[in-house]
Amino acid sequence: MIDSSKLRSRIEIVDHELNSVCEVWADVRPITTREQMRSQVEITTDTYTIQIRFRHGLNSTMKVRYKSIIYDIIGITDSYADDSIVLTVEMSNLNNDRIRNT
Repeated sequence: MIDSSKLRSRIEIVDHELNSVCEVWADVRPITTREQMRSQVEITTDTYTIQIRFRHGLNSTMKVRYKSIIYDIIGITDSYADDSIVLTVEMSNLNNDRIRNT
């Protein structure tokens, strides 16, 4: 089981129309340069890994709202060892539209 003391951030999972699916506690961490080098994939600076307790029904068409910013889910990994899910997310282009309209 994931250590609940690591779950310090509140995130919201939303569907593609930005309707709320659920709110959960999460461990949100930026992807480090070392992790980028190890994966040999160029990753933007606004890319995070988010660990949450296991939930059925999550998919990559959904998005994450964290601190009023929308992130696209680009990867979902089940961690069966501690009954959790790790989401890899990056800032969505939807934020550009929201910023321009304010």
